Amino acid sequence: MIPAKHNLNWYQGATNSFRVQLKNKASGEPYNLTDVVDIRMQLRSAPAVKTNSVVYLTLSKTGTGIEVVNAAQGIISVKSLPTDLLEATWTEANYDLDVVWDETTTLPYLTGVVKLTPDYTR
Repeated sequence: MIPAKHNLNWYQGATNSFRVQLKNKASGEPYNLTDVVDIRMQLRSAPAVKTNSVVYLTLSKTGTGIEVVNAAQGIISVKSLPTDLLEATWTEANYDLDVVWDETTTLPYLTGVVKLTPDYTR
């Protein structure tokens, strides 16, 4: 499965958030997220397969940062808090958002670049 591409512009020191409806590309129908194990998003310096890839931020449904807003309609909310990026020194990161359906099936739904504008007021 090839994920949809969506670039994000985030601001350091602020709450950054977006909502998205996950849909089947072929049918256009929303995915029912009622029984998903987890939904994860990682911001990294490079793809995970690179041995020198640095993880800048991890958000998840089972941890913090991702909430299922309407499971039947496939709507999720993704949010990073001001403290999540307070010490960030990077200005651009790659990300993807994966849905863990069960123990053997994890599929990517979104990918892109997060551009981070530095915060100057503390």
